[in-house]
Amino acid sequence: MAHKQSRVEALISDRVMSFERRLIGRGPDRIHTHLVEDLVVVRSCGVLTVFERSLLGVPGGAEIVRRSREILFDASGKEIARIVGEATGSAVLHAHSSLSIERDEWVYVIVLEEPGAGRREIRHVRQP
Repeated sequence: MAHKQSRVEALISDRVMSFERRLIGRGPDRIHTHLVEDLVVVRSCGVLTVFERSLLGVPGGAEIVRRSREILFDASGKEIARIVGEATGSAVLHAHSSLSIERDEWVYVIVLEEPGAGRREIRHVRQP
């Protein structure tokens, strides 16, 4: 049975999708967020661009794609943390990402300072 997202999870999904559109030029085909204790897991599916897919056909292309996404996250991970922190009302301790080229998905794992913070009623925050 599919997990029905809470309002906070849906807000995070919407904001991360908008952020990825601005950052990469397109959003994922699908995105889903899960809040588990002090963890927020955001799974974006269908994330590879046409250019990235074309790189996969050349020697070393997969490593170039992986490395470029690592650099993107290093440069912009604070924005993901800000989005999650505002939506949950909790400080973010760490944010990590992992790209699976084989599955065409990018997963973010965000560790919150306060367990269960995202389960509270949604906070009204202005979208940039």
